[in-house]
This record gives sequence, structure tokens and C-alpha cells, in this order.
Amino acid sequence: MEINSIRFAGALFNGNTSRESRDQSVQTPFMQKPRTEIFAEHLAKVESASWTPSPRELRDQALTSFEAGLIDQDTYQLLASELPLEAIDVQGRVIDLSTVTDETPFDFGEYYRSQMTIAQTIGDDSSVERLKAAVAFFEA
Repeated sequence: MEINSIRFAGALFNGNTSRESRDQSVQTPFMQKPRTEIFAEHLAKVESASWTPSPRELRDQALTSFEAGLIDQDTYQLLASELPLEAIDVQGRVIDLSTVTDETPFDFGEYYRSQMTIAQTIGDDSSVERLKAAVAFFEA
């Protein structure tokens, strides 16, 4: 039995054996843009979708939105208030928030979504409405 290289076997099926002519004939949709541009576009989408501000950045953004009339006073108060030292997540686990400082990035969007789910579960309609406005702030 004779063992041939893949390149040689490919040459048997393709009459054109020159490597340059094969590379020019193969065009994929991904070759239209350089890889760095594709990566930069993807990174921009990911960064815009997952904004995790520090508490100080959140207060500043909430104040700017409140002054512009984009959110109401109740939503501003909720967003500008301090986090509790502990909270309960949707699975019922206690989350330690004592390590979150003014400079620590924190996923407030997920925090307010889970608190809204808990409020819906226990039937606290007034809290649900306040938390919906906070979640909408992060989704905008």
C-alpha cells in the first residue's frame, strides 16, 4: 500500500497543482473583512450589551438621566441608593454584597432583574413597578 500526502492526493483530484492558483480561487465570506475589524465589531457589541458600572458611575448616569427627564424620581432614588450588605437571588441563595465599593464594577442590571423576579414571586406589586423602571434603565 502506498501512502501519499494530502497535498498530493488533492492534486490528483484537482488538475491545477499550483498552490497560488488554488488560494486565489477559494473565497469565503469571512475573508471580506480583516479579522481585526470583525473582532472590533464583536467586542463593541459585547461591551454595549454588558455595561457593568461601579456604584459611583451608576449614580452619575442616573443623575444625568434624571436631569434629562429620561427617568422619574422614584427610579433615580432606587438607582442612587446604596446596595444592601446581603441580598437573596432567584434561587434563594444569600449573596454577599459587602465587598462592592464605589469603585467596584457590579452587574446592577442582573441584580435588579433578580430582585424584580423575587418581588413578582411574593406578589409585591409596588416593588415590581419600581424595579421594572430600573431594569428598563439598563436595557435602554
